[in-house]
Amino acid sequence: MTARRASMGRCRPKDPEVNQQLVDSFSNQRSKGLAVNSSMIRLKAKEISSDPDFKASPGWYTKWKRRHAISMRSKTTLAPPTWKTR
Repeated sequence: MTARRASMGRCRPKDPEVNQQLVDSFSNQRSKGLAVNSSMIRLKAKEISSDPDFKASPGWYTKWKRRHAISMRSKTTLAPPTWKTR
């Protein structure tokens, strides 16, 4: 396999620092138990980015999630209220 072929499919982000700050922010929000949605992540990415032409498109968001193995989850309330006190 050639080096070119081996590198195919491995798209690196243009600004890895922005990506890392975004992952840290996402993890921080999740650890606090706060809801995080795609709009929030895309807005935060635009704030962090120093590139004025950066567009946090839905496609960018999907690839960002895939790169960092992130899945969006919804908060559930299936457990009884007394479960937290145990």
